[in-house]
Amino acid sequence: MFNEEATAKIVDRIWKKDASLWAPDEASFDLIENRLGWLTLPVWLRANLSDLRSRTQQLSKNGWQRIVLLGMGGSSLAATVLKECSIDSRVPFQILDSTHPENVRKISEQQNLGKTLFLVSSKSGTTLETIKLWSHFYGLIRAENSARDCCAGDNFVAITDNGTPLQNLAIEKKFLDCFINPTDVGGRFSALTYSGMLPAALLGLEVESFLESAEREASRCRSPMLDENAGLALGLGIGEQMRAGKNKLTLLLPDQFLSLGDWIEQLVAESSGKAGQGLVPIVNEPWLHPSMYHEDRLFIAVLGSRDKSLRSQCDLLESVGFPVFRSGIDDITGLGGQFFRWEFAVAVACAVIGINPFDEPDVYRSKDETTRALTDMNSATELASTQVIGLGVTDNCFQISMAEDSVDIITSKLRDFFLRANESNYIAILAWVEDDKEYTVALEKLQATLRKAYSVPVVVNFGPRYLHSTGQLHKGGPPTGIFLQLVGSTSSHISIPGSNKTFSDLYEAQAAADFKVLCATGRPVARVKLLKDPHDDASDALGRLTDICRMIELEI
Repeated sequence: MFNEEATAKIVDRIWKKDASLWAPDEASFDLIENRLGWLTLPVWLRANLSDLRSRTQQLSKNGWQRIVLLGMGGSSLAATVLKECSIDSRVPFQILDSTHPENVRKISEQQNLGKTLFLVSSKSGTTLETIKLWSHFYGLIRAENSARDCCAGDNFVAITDNGTPLQNLAIEKKFLDCFINPTDVGGRFSALTYSGMLPAALLGLEVESFLESAEREASRCRSPMLDENAGLALGLGIGEQMRAGKNKLTLLLPDQFLSLGDWIEQLVAESSGKAGQGLVPIVNEPWLHPSMYHEDRLFIAVLGSRDKSLRSQCDLLESVGFPVFRSGIDDITGLGGQFFRWEFAVAVACAVIGINPFDEPDVYRSKDETTRALTDMNSATELASTQVIGLGVTDNCFQISMAEDSVDIITSKLRDFFLRANESNYIAILAWVEDDKEYTVALEKLQATLRKAYSVPVVVNFGPRYLHSTGQLHKGGPPTGIFLQLVGSTSSHISIPGSNKTFSDLYEAQAAADFKVLCATGRPVARVKLLKDPHDDASDALGRLTDICRMIELEI
């Protein structure tokens, strides 16, 4: 436990932006100091609120029929929370954070695309997926507008940092507007920048209410007293539990705020998951009886005043000895305070365990491998097989095919693969399939089967989204993950402008590249090709895979 003097020093050093709190080596100081701007974002947002309102009103005068946000990771997750938590929005609001050709096609084929406003969001201004998606939709808008002598840039608004290639692109292509975020704020800490607040304003939400909530929380987070500073108390609690070996952070969320889990997942996983340490966020896991949880669990509940069921679950967990932390929220406007509280708590927790929460050293490995693969590949199919052959087939890292391998071979391979699962492990289903309701339901059935069979947490991550979220944890965190990569296929071949590649090529290259990097880190990975013919039904293949896993469960 930390005494009052120690906690006061932590709070003081955070607000003084003392980089040595998270890193002993001076080589990291500059990077950390240039990522602490989130501490003063409520002040920044207050100063820019009037400007945000007037520019949003100007954007809304165009009579848009829908708004589409193109962005990955921290550039889209806060907006996703706000969209999912809002009851009604002024205009239909969609978020495209996938390069899966079917997800791209569905938005591309919507009627009257010329009445769609695209928000292109990227801190670096170079995010591969975001820029490729922009180039595709810019080409469609330009083709649609050519008969009307309009500027295609009028359908686009950029959200980025000063001096980035995206800002230059916005100027060159005459975007409708370009919102510049503070450069000293990292993506996963950017909820209170334009990355989150511009979507909030366009959704018709009252940004000032979010700001007031964040201002109150920021003020409380200056206090050295645990009973006054919820962010400090939460962060110290998480850090102390991690020291005690509890590294599975299970989120308990009310239905209204379920989407908050995806934002917390990225913040926690990407901040803490490095140097062989880290918290594994368990999000959207069905409620289990406390006897089903292992001792490495800690629980955090986000509670509203009426969440009696969640409160009862918390009481039950505490009664049998599990650590449970509570974070209160009254309504959607309280999300501003939640964003700040969680950011402060994660910064504190990482200070306790000696981890720098402001870098992501392993994220770039998959990005670099994808770029290299796209440069060298003749086809995505060739790439995938080459990656596997190049690594060699081992018990730790292999590929099987639902279409080409027999049931006996698949059963034998997966039975041996999952035998390594013990109480310290978690299973991650890395789903490289279309993100829609049908596949989600099929994946949830597979998730439940594996959870029952091996009594370990099972998480589902969609690619390429997780590359900008939990990907850092999977590669750089504790070596307790067991990875089941599921790779579908697609019959949609949408060309990427300015390239001889398609979105199918990009998507399958990202999957194969991440498989290669995971294998290179020594993680156990089973890559399952669901289809041979892209016209076949991947959800049916998922069903057959679940049946095989269910048969294995009966043998255990």
